[in-house]
Amino acid sequence: MKLRARNHRGVELPVLLGLVVVLFTLVPSVLAGSREQTKGVAFGLVTVALGGLLDDWWGSRVRGIRGHLSSLARGRLTTGILKVLAGFAAAGMAIAEIGGSAGRMIVGVFVIAGATNLWNVLDVAPGRALKLFVPAQALLLWSLWDTPYAVLAGAALVAALVVLPFDVRERAMLGDAGSNPLGFLVGVGLYARLSAPALGIALVAILALQFLAETITLSKVIAAVPPLRFYDRLGRLGGLAETKTSRDSAGGG
Repeated sequence: MKLRARNHRGVELPVLLGLVVVLFTLVPSVLAGSREQTKGVAFGLVTVALGGLLDDWWGSRVRGIRGHLSSLARGRLTTGILKVLAGFAAAGMAIAEIGGSAGRMIVGVFVIAGATNLWNVLDVAPGRALKLFVPAQALLLWSLWDTPYAVLAGAALVAALVVLPFDVRERAMLGDAGSNPLGFLVGVGLYARLSAPALGIALVAILALQFLAETITLSKVIAAVPPLRFYDRLGRLGGLAETKTSRDSAGGG
């Protein structure tokens, strides 16, 4: 069992921020009395967090979707595969609660599970996953304001803002138990508000980013685009002078 892990610079840090985010996302929903209306999403959130926690604590050195599929083909079930399965199970829980046509629900499962894994892939540099989650979640919160999911979305946004300084300044790490729930919530928000055609476009975008992560790596893409590079490195130790890029698929373990 590992409660600490080494980050991209080899610094050993506690892997606790994800548990903080999940806890402070769920508690306000319970206190606000919206538990019955959002229990499918809440159970899904816990499911992806537990899948991530399993990989954080007992995960192997296998990285990336291709690596885990190769291990599965050789008859070895990795914690990474279990984490992916947890993402699909959680997506099913959320979609069963929100509802929709059969076709929309099928696409939605892949959108939510894909977003869950995408945020895991993003979490290879301090603050990156949270920095991308905050604006995405803020937009989704605005669109979900008149729904029962507004409390969950708002609590998650506040929790992310609270832990962001600790992540970006390398005081602690999100871990998969934190990055997976972030992506899950973004996916749920997209499903709750987008039309079926728009969901299809979102799925293509998610798959394209996953492909880039497994090949070129998103770190190299971000480093090549000045505005993205500036935002990505803002507040980080080493700041804008940082030149190191990480293997994105390391976050997909």
